[in-house]
Amino acid sequence: MLPWAAAAGLLASGAAFKLITRSTSDRKNQDEILDEYRSLFNVPKDKLEDLKATMLTEMDLGLHGKKGGLMMLPSYDYYTDLTPLFLFSPKTKYLKLVDRNEQGEFYGLDLGGTNLRVLWVRLGAEKGTIEAQDVSEWPIPEECYDSDNRRLLKWVAERTEEVINRHRHGHQESNNEETSHHHQESNNKDSSSTATSTENNNITNSSSCQNGQSTEFKPIIGFCFSFACEQTSLGDGKLLLWTKSFRGTGLIGEDVVSVLKSAFAARGIDAQIPALMNDTVATLIALKYAEPSTQVGIILGTGTNCAYLEKTERIAKLPRAAKGAGASRAYGPLMVINTEWGDLDNAGNALPRCEEDLWVDFSSANPGHGLFEKLIAGLYMGEVARRIVLKLAEITGLFGGFGTSSHGIGSLLATEGSFGSASLAAVDQDTSKNLETTATTLQNAFGLKKKPSKRECEVVKEICGLVSKRSARLCAAAIAAIVERCSESSTSAAADANTTTTTDNSEAPAPFVIAVDGSVFSKYPAYQVKLKDALVELLGSARAEAVQLKLVDGGSVAGAAYLAAAAANSSEKLE
Repeated sequence: MLPWAAAAGLLASGAAFKLITRSTSDRKNQDEILDEYRSLFNVPKDKLEDLKATMLTEMDLGLHGKKGGLMMLPSYDYYTDLTPLFLFSPKTKYLKLVDRNEQGEFYGLDLGGTNLRVLWVRLGAEKGTIEAQDVSEWPIPEECYDSDNRRLLKWVAERTEEVINRHRHGHQESNNEETSHHHQESNNKDSSSTATSTENNNITNSSSCQNGQSTEFKPIIGFCFSFACEQTSLGDGKLLLWTKSFRGTGLIGEDVVSVLKSAFAARGIDAQIPALMNDTVATLIALKYAEPSTQVGIILGTGTNCAYLEKTERIAKLPRAAKGAGASRAYGPLMVINTEWGDLDNAGNALPRCEEDLWVDFSSANPGHGLFEKLIAGLYMGEVARRIVLKLAEITGLFGGFGTSSHGIGSLLATEGSFGSASLAAVDQDTSKNLETTATTLQNAFGLKKKPSKRECEVVKEICGLVSKRSARLCAAAIAAIVERCSESSTSAAADANTTTTTDNSEAPAPFVIAVDGSVFSKYPAYQVKLKDALVELLGSARAEAVQLKLVDGGSVAGAAYLAAAAANSSEKLE
């Protein structure tokens, strides 16, 4: 839908606020415009409840494969309760317990919206121990955002080969090290690392020796791919659509695991990729490896998404799924579902959108899709704030008026992407005297030649706070829906066992553990406060207190490696 058509629809329905065309610079007119944003962005509880109800409905539709629902993609990770992991063997149709006893060297790849991370990890003989690990990170080069040139996964294989070459021959000596390599350019190569290979490795996923003979090197890799895929098993997935800043139709409809394996093969690497997962699934698994009661994984960064544990008998669209308990016998009692909640309410019935949101959607790589994500995620919050500031400059004379010489306002304020979410967070959290941090941030972002006044800084600070508050409150509504869904599913046998009682014999809510990764959550403390405040409003203080949002910084790449280890171990035993 074109933005002006969407705007007309919103205005006709009364969902968007009125357009104000005054051109004076007095404070009254600025406040009048800000009042409209205050009303829309301070999303009231009843609107949050409406969104929560919409999500519960769309989750159920998605699990039944019906039109109008969220994607609700099965991940083919199976659980009997909140502790052990079961994996499905297509050959034997048998569920085999994997209990964190995996040993050896494994790799995790995490391909997100802005960066590629590659992890090498050595899992020790003692249950659940990590003896050494090495993480490398690269920004995705601009040419790879055009999916039609099919360059992306070739580049992923090239970068991963650099990490593999550091570890495949077991040539390093030091143990118990954690190493990190950050690359400013995509073609940087770092040959130094203090992470090691295990000398007495008894599995064949690295250059180990058995009976004095060198075995063929086949790196075992878990692939965390932060885009919607349709999976029929743990180790395959057809790309459904690109999101974030990726453009084109390249790879859509193709099995991304097969394409990546071919890219490795072209470089002489026989890569074993037994596990494909979304970043939310990987984040859930990363925390679950250390804290088995984890039920949900959420990404709050460049993009946003959620995965959770669902009763298999409620996933009606599973192939050959029997009704009721039959589904549990066929597939295992619980499965991780990737909700793809960025598409929540794509009809726009419950989302509080403004004119700036319409233009952000129109100028995105996927207009008409991911409308919820575009109100939540870090890729978009700064841009929404910039467009509101630009409106105030044009209409009310903020900064002396756009195009005037008062502050030397030029092209930067009118340039898409000039005010990122990191700048928004810095302004929102500014506690400096006279808002000096905000003034500096605005001068740098917008190219102002004159320092903005304290009043102007206050206006922009409020705008940033409103944009992030709307994001946090909408996110809280979605989390509240997940909490309710999981409570209905009774997935927490472990949590039930840990339930405590109060002195008046009423049951206290069981802990509900959510793994969270992403820069909006990890680098924006004020956002966490807004999110938790909204959860209290929606769930009540007792239930909200039981919801434990636990940061898993960089957890998706670790989860990819852990699930690959589990899948490889299960495959060896089952097949």
